[in-house]
Amino acid sequence: MRRAARVGIVLVAAGLGVLAVEIALRTVVARLPVPVLIFVHRDIKDAHPGIYGRLREAGPNLQRRVAAADVGWRFEPNARFTGVNEDGEPYDHVVTAEGFLTPDEPGPGDPQLVTLGDSFMSTFVVPRPAAWVVRERVGLPVYNLAVGGWGPETYRAAYRSFAGARAHRRVGVFSFVNDISDVANRRAWEANDQGLGFLEWIQRENPDGEFINTGGGWLDRRSVAWNLAKYAFGASSRVAPDAPRVEHFPDGRAGTFPLQLIGGHVFAVNPPAAFEPGGAYYPHLQDYFESLERLRLEIESRGAEMALIWIPSKERVYLPLLAPERRAAYVTNGTGEVGGLEPVLARYARQAGIAFLDLTPAFTAAARAGERLYFTVDGHLNSRGNALLGELAGDFLANPPAATPDAPDTEDLLPFRSGPVAVAEPVDPADASARASLVRTGPRGWSMTGTADARFGYVLQWPERAIHAPAFVLARGQVRAGGLTIGVLSGDRWASAVTVTTPGRFDVALPVMTPGRYVLTVAHALPESSLETDVEVDEMGWAPVSQGRREP
Repeated sequence: MRRAARVGIVLVAAGLGVLAVEIALRTVVARLPVPVLIFVHRDIKDAHPGIYGRLREAGPNLQRRVAAADVGWRFEPNARFTGVNEDGEPYDHVVTAEGFLTPDEPGPGDPQLVTLGDSFMSTFVVPRPAAWVVRERVGLPVYNLAVGGWGPETYRAAYRSFAGARAHRRVGVFSFVNDISDVANRRAWEANDQGLGFLEWIQRENPDGEFINTGGGWLDRRSVAWNLAKYAFGASSRVAPDAPRVEHFPDGRAGTFPLQLIGGHVFAVNPPAAFEPGGAYYPHLQDYFESLERLRLEIESRGAEMALIWIPSKERVYLPLLAPERRAAYVTNGTGEVGGLEPVLARYARQAGIAFLDLTPAFTAAARAGERLYFTVDGHLNSRGNALLGELAGDFLANPPAATPDAPDTEDLLPFRSGPVAVAEPVDPADASARASLVRTGPRGWSMTGTADARFGYVLQWPERAIHAPAFVLARGQVRAGGLTIGVLSGDRWASAVTVTTPGRFDVALPVMTPGRYVLTVAHALPESSLETDVEVDEMGWAPVSQGRREP
């Protein structure tokens, strides 16, 4: 009895100790180190609003930003940015009352050039940012709408709100590889009606779940001590694969300069074939192209033309200069190639009739000549890089080549929607050759609700059919819980598929480009934590890819 009593006392004391630690941590949680705060479960962050303020100030893409209903966020109005950059250069820039870092504020009726972009066009840590250099080359006032973290959907919102009524003939859209994922982020925010502005949502959510504790357990959602323990024991495994490394490059004067590089870039982990239609990465590019199409239509509706300028990342420019054995630490796609993305972008521009400037060749040539175009640690362009960007883009925008949409051969066709595409041939669960019991038909379509037998089991399959010309599989609906994969099987293997797991509305146009015989299939795509699914499909069927093309 005495031993049991002692054990009980020890357990009670330990429990009280843990409780005391938890209470103490709750009082200081908003002051924990930033890397820990990033990892902490979003439910705990929601209970301590000061955490989001600290994270915003610590993150370079959200620093000194204010929420804005029209574009998600802008710079603090009239903010002044002063300091000394990595290279020892002083900078001093003032934001406009509208929240933008722009060389000019021309009157609405004055002829001007409008530029759109993200952090590469809103860099304030150099004495002469690229937009200032563009102004000198084009000989026109430049109204620069750019903020770090923006993407094509935000560009369209900013253009509509701040520049659509201005006197301009041309809009320069400066795009970067992050724009591809930014499209997905914006769409996920729009699909989730949580009552949050985009700034709050982008901080609260982590679409890939990589760095935030997204566990569903009681301790995950409520215990600060548990979150700290998970961070302490899991931090090393989270950051190791893409940890920064410092490499040295010839500077053209018999010396070298250092650059910090990171792995994990889409062009380094995906082989060139992944960017082509039917490749694993192409669905992301299709979303990006369709977002650019919406921007193009918005610009052309104002009587102006769109020009697209592609800015390469530090890794895209300098990785090819490394020796093969060093390059292998970053390029893990099995081919050693990093140039698979830009040719597809150029094909998109030709097909859409957009003047396109890919800065990758010129930047790579400058790097081979020994120029350092980016900061050593920061991934953005330094003063020389901003000057080169401004000179090349300014000359291009002053006199862009004529661009009219071409009519590509079937083999060269990029499938994307440049306007609404309707289902031409609906499919009905009643006609399926295989159907799971949890599929239910309703007045507006069909749903799959209940507990699945497996995470990835087939739900619906229709009889095999022949495809003679490129076609879309269209599907529109809503995910409330779980997720689904929509695709076509060839020989019992996925020939083309897309997976939807983000809660909210979805609108899928899956291209099937190669003639053949296919089995249209819907499957579960469920998390490890639960086999519960609740998905509603309003409509689904086939449509020719040609229906989504812009006619030349």
